[in-house]
Amino acid sequence: MILTFELEPELEQSLENDAKQKHLSSSEMVKDFLIENYFHQKPASETLEKNKTTSPITQSLIGLLDKSTLDESDYRKHLEDKYL
Repeated sequence: MILTFELEPELEQSLENDAKQKHLSSSEMVKDFLIENYFHQKPASETLEKNKTTSPITQSLIGLLDKSTLDESDYRKHLEDKYL
């Protein structure tokens, strides 16, 4: 089924911005909205995100460098020292 509708420019821009932040198309955003609000179900894109699991090792690494003062220049220096 294909639905076509017009939106006010401000609403259309807001929809596009939200979709881009969630890495979805505008059509997927509208479809998810309809599924969630009309059928009272969780959209597939949300369900897939929740089903993604990370290994315990990966979990232990998340946020590890948040308080680090290292930046890209430090890494470049390390590579120069190691390989040049």
